[in-house]
Amino acid sequence: MATSQGQIIPYKEVQKHNGFGGSHWTVIDGEVYDISNFVNQHPGGPIILLSAGRNATTLFESYHPGTSRPKVLATLKSKAKHMGRCVDIPLETGDATFFLTVRDRVETFLSKKGIKRHYTELISFAEWFSLLVAYCVCYYYGVVHQNYFAAACLGLVMTRLGFFMHMGLHSAFSQYPILNRLCGYSMDLIGSNSKVWANEHQISHHMDPNEYEKDNDCAIGDPYIRFNKWIKFKSAMHKWNHWLTVAILPLGPWRWYFADLLIIWSGVVGSVRFNTTKWDVIYVSLWKISWAIRMIYFPVLWYGWTGVIPAFICNFILALYMENIFIVNHIQSGLEPPLNKHWAVKQVCATSNWASGSYFWNWFSGGLNHQIEHHLFPSISHYNYPTIMPIVRDTCREFGLPYFNFNSWPAAWVGMFTHLKTLSYEENDPARSQPTLPEDIAAVKTKRETTNGNSKHH
Repeated sequence: MATSQGQIIPYKEVQKHNGFGGSHWTVIDGEVYDISNFVNQHPGGPIILLSAGRNATTLFESYHPGTSRPKVLATLKSKAKHMGRCVDIPLETGDATFFLTVRDRVETFLSKKGIKRHYTELISFAEWFSLLVAYCVCYYYGVVHQNYFAAACLGLVMTRLGFFMHMGLHSAFSQYPILNRLCGYSMDLIGSNSKVWANEHQISHHMDPNEYEKDNDCAIGDPYIRFNKWIKFKSAMHKWNHWLTVAILPLGPWRWYFADLLIIWSGVVGSVRFNTTKWDVIYVSLWKISWAIRMIYFPVLWYGWTGVIPAFICNFILALYMENIFIVNHIQSGLEPPLNKHWAVKQVCATSNWASGSYFWNWFSGGLNHQIEHHLFPSISHYNYPTIMPIVRDTCREFGLPYFNFNSWPAAWVGMFTHLKTLSYEENDPARSQPTLPEDIAAVKTKRETTNGNSKHH
């Protein structure tokens, strides 16, 4: 391994090495590594490509168990080339004690109970494979034979495949990278693109949840819809903010089909820039053409323009199921991440759960009702979230951090709708005042309990 211990490397230089020309640099704990020759040897598979050209400290911490961290760092230092140190980026700040404590407690619990991070892979694989079979059956009867009930069932199956995609691309489906990747391709099957989703979700959203101009989810629909109080307030435009959000939810999947092409061609998704190749363009184009032929061309050829009705039905059900599950987890009052705190503290303060501890609702939502656990441990199987939930909740309470949990999904949805309604008439705060932890935790909790009377913090 070659090193350049004394060299100072500007962050702009690191950003240039995000895959172009096969060069991949990354920053971990302020140290710059050339991982170009390590990419194909990475035990976790191609997920390491998400770290290319950026400060990947948060990704590194959240995806590697604490017990393996020294071994992982040793492997990195032996396989990658140390280029020097980057000092002109905001390094991780804040006390890491909370994260180290909750991580050690969760890992100790799983180890003592003999619970795998990836659950029982046979069960996971069987459910995913069954969904693929169900997709084919529902497509045959719903689209080919124009059975509208089967088309609605196809929408449900597509949503379930989306949840498995979510687990696969987070490397939480299996200990084998190839199975995670195959599971991630479910996103391409249902009409979107797995690479676009990985960059937008795993980098933008997970690294900086609810951070305006960092988390792309905060700015969906901007300037027409106001998901965040730091979006410039426009009284005429945002008057119907809450109703407009509900109205456009069914259109979510249709956005995928067209936006992904533009994103892949530009290599930019919101606040994230990433490297795209000719193969990426060909790959996404072939999947989009495949979707158009399956869902639009052949049905119209066979049945005329009424043949597209099943496509609208399945996408409507997909949107109602998936979009309504996703939207309630971060668009709530009081979920403003504090500045200058450890990334794990920000995850907790910017996220809310609903029906925590319920195994049924955990399955129904693909683990998304345990959003706090997911943001702290994205590479742990979603099946394990109800099991580790009490540990996370109690550790948050011990450190004076909020553990926002609604009793049910309807309560969370009402909280989301109320928050959007507030943003339809409440001016933005240009000073971007944020809570200072832990002194104002009680005030933040009181605010949420007052705003959402039917929610409780357990």
